[in-house]
Amino acid sequence: MLTISLSDISTFPIPADFTSELQRLESSQFTFPDDRAIDVPELQVMKAGLSIAEMLGCAESMWDISAHRVFDKSLISTPFLPANLKPTDIQCRIPHHPIFDLLPWPSVRTKFIIVFSQPANVRPPMARDPLALMQLIYDMDDSAEGLKVSGSDFLSVENWEVGQLFFKHWWWAFDRSVVETSNALRAKRGSPKLVLGPT
Repeated sequence: MLTISLSDISTFPIPADFTSELQRLESSQFTFPDDRAIDVPELQVMKAGLSIAEMLGCAESMWDISAHRVFDKSLISTPFLPANLKPTDIQCRIPHHPIFDLLPWPSVRTKFIIVFSQPANVRPPMARDPLALMQLIYDMDDSAEGLKVSGSDFLSVENWEVGQLFFKHWWWAFDRSVVETSNALRAKRGSPKLVLGPT
């Protein structure tokens, strides 16, 4: 058995710049590929939402929970707006929170705006609470079962997915086509189909 005493250690040469020597040694032994990125779904949705908000001229007011506006076409910052993001008649006539303008589905935007413009007592149960808008935003941002966007084209409705939590609370706003597209994207990831009721 080999034993080393403290007096033996003191005879080992120690470089003047010990830290840089260690770093050189580590980098010569270990290499990590830098051509891969970690996929963070919440960041993709946030990036897509902020990009759409900038296109629609509502990036500043989006963070104000008391903001209400009708869609102002003069604020659009791009000459090209995909058909699915063009404002609906309801967006141009009924004051609403700008968060609804960011949703990529025209029919969904219309339903949310109409429902949230009604008195609380006639809304669906989840939308009656005074903090319903905040709950909607929390559900959109839920890391496991909120909204997800796949691929690089965040302007296409084919790349947007509704998660189970968001669907469970706000199912009445989604058309069959939104649910079918979401289920197809979920199936690619190995996630179960969206269901109503307890999960």
